Amino acid sequence: WLYQEIEGADPTLFTCTENREAAVELAEWRVVLSNPDRCRGFEENLAKEQQDFLSQAYGACGDEMESLTSHLERGFFRGFAHASPIYSIDGNYVDGFELYDQWNFARDHSTGDWWWNPDAVSWANDNFKPIPEGELITLSRSRHIDYPSLAVFIRAALGDKKWGIFLERFGIPPVTIIMPEFADKPEEAAYMSAAQKLAAAGSGALPFGSQVNYATEARATNPFTEFLRHQQELTVLMATGGLLTTLTESGSGTLAGGAHTDTWQRVVGRDLRSVGRAVNRTSTKTLLNHKFPGYPHLAGIEFATKHKPGPTEVLEDAAKAKTAGYLIKQDDLEEKSGYKLVVDPNPAGAANMGGFTPQSGFDGEQSNSVTNKALDIAGSIIASHCISHGGKITNKGEPKKADGLESVSDAFLSVSQNPVNEALKVIENGGTEAEAMAAYDKAAAAVLTPEKIAEGAEEISRVLEDAAKAGKGSENEES
Repeated sequence: WLYQEIEGADPTLFTCTENREAAVELAEWRVVLSNPDRCRGFEENLAKEQQDFLSQAYGACGDEMESLTSHLERGFFRGFAHASPIYSIDGNYVDGFELYDQWNFARDHSTGDWWWNPDAVSWANDNFKPIPEGELITLSRSRHIDYPSLAVFIRAALGDKKWGIFLERFGIPPVTIIMPEFADKPEEAAYMSAAQKLAAAGSGALPFGSQVNYATEARATNPFTEFLRHQQELTVLMATGGLLTTLTESGSGTLAGGAHTDTWQRVVGRDLRSVGRAVNRTSTKTLLNHKFPGYPHLAGIEFATKHKPGPTEVLEDAAKAKTAGYLIKQDDLEEKSGYKLVVDPNPAGAANMGGFTPQSGFDGEQSNSVTNKALDIAGSIIASHCISHGGKITNKGEPKKADGLESVSDAFLSVSQNPVNEALKVIENGGTEAEAMAAYDKAAAAVLTPEKIAEGAEEISRVLEDAAKAGKGSENEES
């Protein structure tokens, strides 16, 4: 009860508690397989079955998993936290969790056993009930944050009181009245009364010749502001793993900023691993014993401690792996990216020669004419190949026959000319550009097969090799 009260009363501790709970609540959970090298009796098929079963069993409780992690996180502040899984009637699913207040529990430190204390009273009570083993998900800490925070809280409360006395005593500077030099003795009482009224009200009238002095020097030193700030720093240091020092040291926007992030990730990562172990000791064990009696436990729940890559990052990693000579399984890509992947019958990479993609051959930034689009694409590809191999190019984008490169055009057009002709027919008959592109795509799907493209590429490569030899040393003309 006391720990809960100081978490709600102390703004610094309240903020730290909220931040820690929010950090673990945002972590995603997943079911992972045990390490085959460290698990006796590991069998891959059984492990996959248990993984799929636990994914469905815990998935049935929805957002309850986030509430569970947030509740168990309080054990790091108060010393322990308990929750009870609520299973479905058939025992195959977790419908939710019952989250309990700490004051209804007592612990026998000699045995480590927990007892249910329904009356929330001291040990003088006889109404304690034993808790069966495996019934509770328990996170217990021998060192918890609220224990030293209680001392900090008390010191800060005393400091606040002393600060209030200080402000009351020195907030309004004391006033001293010096009477006129020739004031009579009977008039001293009147001067004293006037001085007191002046000090209390902040204004008043005095006879000519009086002097008013304010004792402002006493307000120059305020020891309590630094004292209270120090108490706040101690709480932040304990609750965030020393992040305050990394924030206040020199260069906090650069190197120290990285230290801040690293420290916070270590703290939250440790918390999540402890929460995962607590869940596996109780509910995961119960579920697997029910579904796979007599078999070893080869899967368990884990909470994400690192940044989860998005779909774009996953696909980029897959592309890098392919460049390095490796392929990632489709199932793994679908699981990591969240996309349902199918094989493209006409992948752009397989038919991309010099920037030309067969079924997307009309670039919207090129000429408005479908004819010019098709011919520009073909011409640019032929020209780029010829220039790279030393051939002379005319401004029409065609190789000179003198260089022996005319077959480059033939090799390419033998593959691509039919779709182009189909598009041209649509234009000649008054069709729209969209209709021409549709005709091109339809024809290209039949003609520009990977086999045909491979044949054309082989022919082009052979001709270019011959042309490179024949054109060696000749000058190039920019088209």
